[in-house]
Amino acid sequence: MGHMLYHGGQHEFDDRLLAHIRAAVGVKLRRHESFYLCWTKKLKEGDGRIAIWVTPYAPLTFRFREAGSLNLIRLGYVCLRKPRIVPSACE
Repeated sequence: MGHMLYHGGQHEFDDRLLAHIRAAVGVKLRRHESFYLCWTKKLKEGDGRIAIWVTPYAPLTFRFREAGSLNLIRLGYVCLRKPRIVPSACE
């Protein structure tokens, strides 16, 4: 399990999922776009939904447990690069 550190918070994700998050977030931040990043917590972590506002002006760190790089699924990465309109955040 890896960690995403943002605004003093530490969020745990599987390394493969974290690699995909890093790729998608990198694309958005490279364009200087701010956005919501949302996910649901596991029942053992207290259940519920988390939403954070990611901005290019706040430090963001990805810490992976595995030392090697992971191959990303290209189809998912290409889909994340296309602009999408969402009626409200985190739906």
